[in-house]
Amino acid sequence: MNLYTFYTSKSAKFLIKKKLLCLQPIFYLFLLMVCSVIFLSPVVSLSATYYVSLTGNDSNPGTEAQPLRTIQKAANIVEPGDTVLVKPGDYGENVSIMRSGSAGAPIIFKGDGPVETIKTKSFSVGSWDPNAVHYITIDNFMTSGGIGLYGSYNIVQNCIMEGYGVGISWHPTAHPPATGCVVRNNIMRNFGDVVLNNTGTKTTDCIFENNIIYNGTGDVWRLFGSGHIIRNNEVYDLREEGWHADIFQVYDSNLERSYDIIVENNYFHDSTGSMCMMLGNGYSEIRDWTFRNNIFYNVGGVCQVGWPGFKFYNNHFLESGKNTAGPLLFRYYEQRGEYPVGGHRTRIFNNFFIGSSSSPDGDGIGWYHFADRPRDILTDFQADYNYVTKTPTANYASKSGFSGQETHGINGGDPKFVDYSNKDFQIKKTSPAIDAGTSISSFNYDKIGILRPQGAGWDIGAYEYKGESASPSQPRNLRIITN
Repeated sequence: MNLYTFYTSKSAKFLIKKKLLCLQPIFYLFLLMVCSVIFLSPVVSLSATYYVSLTGNDSNPGTEAQPLRTIQKAANIVEPGDTVLVKPGDYGENVSIMRSGSAGAPIIFKGDGPVETIKTKSFSVGSWDPNAVHYITIDNFMTSGGIGLYGSYNIVQNCIMEGYGVGISWHPTAHPPATGCVVRNNIMRNFGDVVLNNTGTKTTDCIFENNIIYNGTGDVWRLFGSGHIIRNNEVYDLREEGWHADIFQVYDSNLERSYDIIVENNYFHDSTGSMCMMLGNGYSEIRDWTFRNNIFYNVGGVCQVGWPGFKFYNNHFLESGKNTAGPLLFRYYEQRGEYPVGGHRTRIFNNFFIGSSSSPDGDGIGWYHFADRPRDILTDFQADYNYVTKTPTANYASKSGFSGQETHGINGGDPKFVDYSNKDFQIKKTSPAIDAGTSISSFNYDKIGILRPQGAGWDIGAYEYKGESASPSQPRNLRIITN
């Protein structure tokens, strides 16, 4: 029987039919698996990238070959997950972004080139309540009119802002609530008698970090709301030129709250403006700010505190507060509202006060002092383990007025900074500040992230001494094999 005869025979047809019947369950199982993948898999949204160029046209589709002309046009058409890449040029726009991204798919506006070459006036993310906009990132732009964030989880990063900084839902009543916003890695400069950065009473848990701020005559931060963190920033050349220039200011005249704020790991220096002004009459809830691991060097103005629960841990106050009695001045305004005033529940531990006040080498002032009311009127005011001296030119001599002020404080003596004249304020292994502080339960690290303590106890100041790193030893019996 040849092959043709076999395949056309009844026996062959029966065998083929039997095989197909056996394969049916496998086929149906495969079909079921395919349907499951199609119908049960999550829907994946396809994000788009839009391009903007001065050579473009808003009638274009926004591709790289056919870009849009304005950032605003891109803002009007983006969806969650989209990215807008803006080519170099001066766009001169006040961009209004009214479309939100989402938690897993933010909308990103990014300058595509060196930041100094991608300019526009301002960005406004969201608007008046209830027009909040969320999950927007503004990245790598140079602005002259500031950036407003009116919604949650918005990010401003890698920008240069001249004239104005960032406002986050700053109006006490008209703006929507905002939480989780981040302002990081920016340069803010050349600002006049303005409030550079501010947050409103409806804001929570926002972060300003790793920003460089300089050349201004206004307030750097007015922080209302709660849970904000100001960390790893550098501020300098803040000048007092008629307008009261403060690094930090809060007040109660607008009935805005401000509490549970952390200011840590910052470097404030070479300014004639003031460290902070925190005063009022109890009309709103202002309390519980924590300053820790900061360096204040050559900052002319004092930090005035008139609210409860302020804490100062492991800071350097170096030749600062030179227009008054010292870096920290506790005021006591008359209470006219429902909330307490005055420096009750204050904590001042593990700080350096070196050559500070209007009489840096005088004996009676240069650490923390009191105005309006005596210290005894303040309840639960605690200060200890601080290191007080005159200036380096006076050989870090003691101040007789500080004698007996603290049980464990250090009065006079060279702190053994690594290189004070060149602003290296870390301490050497011979420093009396090593192990001379007290432990603080709310944090356990220094300005550069070294865990505390490294020795028997906490060190005084912003830096924990870790020990000198040993030089790597030359390996023995090393042989180099070449092919």
